[in-house]
Amino acid sequence: MSTQIIDTVKTLSLFDKVTLMELLIKDIKEETSKRTEQAIRMEQAAELLLVDYQTDEELTAFTSLDQENFYEAR
Repeated sequence: MSTQIIDTVKTLSLFDKVTLMELLIKDIKEETSKRTEQAIRMEQAAELLLVDYQTDEELTAFTSLDQENFYEAR
């Protein structure tokens, strides 16, 4: 964290510090909410495609390579 930010915050009045904290908390809640919504959408999409990924040979063709050590020297 930047020491400039901390030094600037130290110069603020108590009212301004509280206002800043309220804005930061609001921003954190909004960001968390967006991430949660995105995670839910991704989970739903994964569930919709699960059968395809389990059975479609074009999507599973490379799974035979999953056990190979990619970085192994030959």
